[in-house]
Amino acid sequence: MVHLIKFQGDIQQSQFESLSQQAIETNNQIKHFGLAPDNIIRWVYPLKGNEAAIGLDYMQMPEQKSLVLRAMETRGPQLAGPIRLFQGGDALIYRSPVFCKTKNGNDLYWGVVSAVVSIKRLMENSGINYERNLQIIITGKDAAGRSGEPIFGNPLLIHMDPVFQAISVPGGTWAVGAIPANGWSVNHFYDSVYFYSGLLLTLFINSLLFLLLKRNAKIRSQNIALSSEISVRKKAEDALISNEEKYRRLIEDMNDVVIRFDTKGKILYCSPSVEQFSGHQPHLLTGTSLQTLITDPRDGLRLMKEFKKIVQGGKPQPIQFIFLPKNQPAFYAEITGRLVEDLEKNPSIHAILRDIRVRKQMESELVRAKEEAESANSLKTVFLANMSHEIRTPMNSILGFSELLLLDETQSPQSLKYLNILFNSAKNLLRLIDDILDISIIDSGHLKLHPKNHNLNALLDELCSSFEPAVTTKKIKLITSYALPDNESNFYFDDLRLQQIIRNLINNAIKFTNEGSITLGYKILNNELELFVSDTGTGISKHHLDIIFERFRQAEGSNRILQEGTGLGLAISKSLTEIMNGKISVSSTLGKGSTFKITIPLEKTTVPKHPVSKPDKHKTKDLSNKTILVAEDDPSNFELIETYLANTGIQLIHAVNGAEAVEIHKTHKPLHLILMDIKMPVMDGLEACRIIRQTDKKIPILAQSAYVMHEDKVAAVNAGMQHYITKPINKELFLDIIYKTLTAVPSK
Repeated sequence: MVHLIKFQGDIQQSQFESLSQQAIETNNQIKHFGLAPDNIIRWVYPLKGNEAAIGLDYMQMPEQKSLVLRAMETRGPQLAGPIRLFQGGDALIYRSPVFCKTKNGNDLYWGVVSAVVSIKRLMENSGINYERNLQIIITGKDAAGRSGEPIFGNPLLIHMDPVFQAISVPGGTWAVGAIPANGWSVNHFYDSVYFYSGLLLTLFINSLLFLLLKRNAKIRSQNIALSSEISVRKKAEDALISNEEKYRRLIEDMNDVVIRFDTKGKILYCSPSVEQFSGHQPHLLTGTSLQTLITDPRDGLRLMKEFKKIVQGGKPQPIQFIFLPKNQPAFYAEITGRLVEDLEKNPSIHAILRDIRVRKQMESELVRAKEEAESANSLKTVFLANMSHEIRTPMNSILGFSELLLLDETQSPQSLKYLNILFNSAKNLLRLIDDILDISIIDSGHLKLHPKNHNLNALLDELCSSFEPAVTTKKIKLITSYALPDNESNFYFDDLRLQQIIRNLINNAIKFTNEGSITLGYKILNNELELFVSDTGTGISKHHLDIIFERFRQAEGSNRILQEGTGLGLAISKSLTEIMNGKISVSSTLGKGSTFKITIPLEKTTVPKHPVSKPDKHKTKDLSNKTILVAEDDPSNFELIETYLANTGIQLIHAVNGAEAVEIHKTHKPLHLILMDIKMPVMDGLEACRIIRQTDKKIPILAQSAYVMHEDKVAAVNAGMQHYITKPINKELFLDIIYKTLTAVPSK
C-alpha cells in the first residue's frame, strides 16, 4: 500500500479496501488498517465498528503525536502500543510514513499508513500463550525495549530476576523475559532443574526470535513482490491513461463524429465534434435517435435496417443520407458502423458519421467530366465518320479510274509509274483514314463485336489471295499452316475484326521482309486458338519490342529504312485482340525475322460454313437483258460504276437522289436490281429503300456507300437492303456480287 501511494501520489478508496482485505485475510493478527493523509484519518477498513476513528487528527492527540513525529523524522516504520483504541480494546499499531516524489524530484510527506495488530493473536501465533514450563513477560511499550512498560505477562516478574533477550521491532526493541514456572531453585547450580530451565528458556527465546525474524523476512519478501506488482500495474495504468488521453484527444480533434448506439439505434455517446457537425450539444443528443436528424424517412429506415444487419453479424456497409443540422442547410452525410462488445459482452454499435459534401461535389464533377468526355468522343467519332465518308467518296473515283488506267496496255512506262504512285498513295491515305477512325471508335468504347459462324480456313485463304499481288511484287512467298482441315475449322467469331488484325500483321510482315517467306497459320492450344504470322525479315531489336504496340510507334534499325505508315496498325490489332479477351505477343531476332502470335478464346461450332467464294475473273458475264437502277449523287462515282459494267451488256438508269429512285422504280419496267447510295440530297438511300419495300419485297437492293461503320451496315439491312458494298469499290468483288445477284433472283 505504501509503495502504491509512492508511485501514484495518492490512492483510491477501492485500491485501499482491496489491499486491506487481502492483508487481513492472510494475517489474522491484523485487526484493521487506517489511512491518514496529512495525519488525519480518512479511511478505515473494515469500517464497521471503527467509525469513531474517522476524522481523528494525530497532531491533536499527545499520545499519538510523538510517535507520528518520530516516524516522520526517521522516515521508517514505527511500532506503538499497546494503546487503548477509540473504538474499544487494546492493540499494537504499526505505522509507516509515506513520502512521494514531486516533479522536481523532492520528497513530499503524504501521511501515514497504520495497521492495528491484536496482541492476543500475535502471542497466540508465536506460541507464547501455550508455554507451560516458563513464566514470560515482554516489555518495551512503544518499542522502548527493557526500559519500557510491560506489554505482555505478569508485571511482577520484572522483580523476580528474569532472564531477558532483546528482540528488534520497527522503531526499537522489545525485551522478552522468563523465569521457570515454579520460580528459581536454590540447589547446586548444575544439579538444579532451574539451570536446565534457564537453558531451555534461552533456547526458547532464541527460537522465538528466529520465528519472528523468519516472519519478518517473509513479510519483506511479500512487500518486495507486492512492490514489483504495484510497479508493473502502475506502468500499465499510466500507459492506459496515456492511451486513453491520446485517443480521447484524437476523437475530440476529429472532424468526423464518433457515435455509440445501442442495438435499437438509441444514441449512447457522441464525440464533441457533433456540436460543430450538427449544431446540437452532445449531451442533448444522448438518448435520442439519429433518425430525428435525417430529412428522408426512407433513409432512416435504411439506417435502422443496416443496424439490424450489423447486430445479426452482417458485414457493415456505409449508408449515405441527407443530414439536417440545426439552423443550417441540409447536406449529404455518410455513416459506417460496426458491432463491439464490452467486458461484460454487452453489444453496442460504434459508428463514424462524416460530412461528404466535398466528395459528392467531386463525384458530380467527375460524372459531368466523364459525360463531357464521352460526348466529345462521340462527336469526334461522328466527325471522323463523316470525314471518312467525304474522303472515301472522291477516293472511290481516284482508285477506281487509276486501277482502270493501270490495266490499259497503251500507257507508257512513265505513265504507268505515275499511276502506280497515285494508286498506292490513295490506298495509303485510305488506310490512314480507316486507322484513325478505328482508334477513335476504340477510345470511345463504342466498338462492339459481332461474332457469327465462320470457316477459319476459308477466311485465311481469302486473306492470302488478297496479298498475292504484294508478295509477288517483292518476290517472297506467303505460306499457310493450318492445324485443322477445312471441314473442321468452323468457329464462332467476328470475321471482319479478325481479318483486320491479321491483315495488319501481314502488312507489317510484308513491309519488313525483302526476301524469304511469310507464314500464316494457327494452332489449337488448351481450347484456345493461337494464330501466328512469322516472317524472315529484318527483325526487331529488344528495345523496340517494348514499344512496338504503342500508338504512332514504328520499329527502326540502323540498317533499315523507316517504313511508311501511321504506326497505328499494331496498336489497333492489340486493342482488338484485347476486346476479344485475347492476348497478342511478339518475338524477334535482328536479321532473322519476327513472329507475332494472337491467342483468342474461340467457340468451335458444328454447323458447317461454306468456304468464302472467290471472284471468278474469267467468267463471262453476259447480262444484256438486265436493267439496273443506280442511285448515286456523285457523277464520277456513277461513271465508274458504268465503266465497271460496260462489258456486261447491262442497261443502267441513273437517279441522282432517293426521291428520284423511288419514282423511277414506280414507272420503269422491268428493273432487276437497285444500287443505292446512302447519303444523297432530297431523300437518302435508307428512306428510299423503306418506301420501295412497302410495295416491292422482291427486287434486290444493294447498298453502295462510303459509310463504313457497322451501325451503318445494320441500318441498311434493317431498311431492306440485301448487301452492303463499301466505297472505294473493289472491282472484282463488285462484279461478282452483281453477277450472283442477277443470276439468282428472277426479274421483277
